[in-house]
Amino acid sequence: MPGPVLKLGVVGCGTMGGGIGRAADQGLVRVRPVGVGDSDPARAARLVRSLGQPAPVRALRDLLEAEGEFGKLFVRMENVPSPTNPRTSHLAALSAIALLRRITASLVAGT
Repeated sequence: MPGPVLKLGVVGCGTMGGGIGRAADQGLVRVRPVGVGDSDPARAARLVRSLGQPAPVRALRDLLEAEGEFGKLFVRMENVPSPTNPRTSHLAALSAIALLRRITASLVAGT
């Protein structure tokens, strides 16, 4: 039985973010894009137009900050370039590998 559909906010629409967004659109991963943001709003808009399930283009700040009864949540990350592809971050590649391992794991504990 397939697991739940996870909500996905794409932060950065370059090689990794765009690839994850397209994989979601093609049904390769069970996620629903709920927001797309990039430092270049035009690039975010292009990715949204290419998706079959459009997600709203949001400011990066909207995807990285939240406020509610729980308090305030702020996310800040500074990464280093990938040693094999300086146009993307090293963390992006590691995150994609971790996601693929989680998706294909036969037992998942926690969230």
